[in-house]
Amino acid sequence: MVDTTAGPVRIKEIIFFGELCMREILIPLMDTAEYRHSNNDEPISQVASFAPQAIHGRNYSLEMHQISETGETHVILRKLQDKG
Repeated sequence: MVDTTAGPVRIKEIIFFGELCMREILIPLMDTAEYRHSNNDEPISQVASFAPQAIHGRNYSLEMHQISETGETHVILRKLQDKG
């Protein structure tokens, strides 16, 4: 949710086209997975999920998805719910 002068607005996703610079740091790999089509077993994507990290006092999860069809890598950063 983003507070605006018109009231709170829910943002479901932001699609970013452009250049993004990332700095490499070592964080634990939590899980890997591969998604395949059920009818022909062809790969859809490979996923790596990393341990949650705090950014400006909030916890986020990071996932990297390698898309088989396009070769693109999608980087997904999700804000996690606060515990408590």
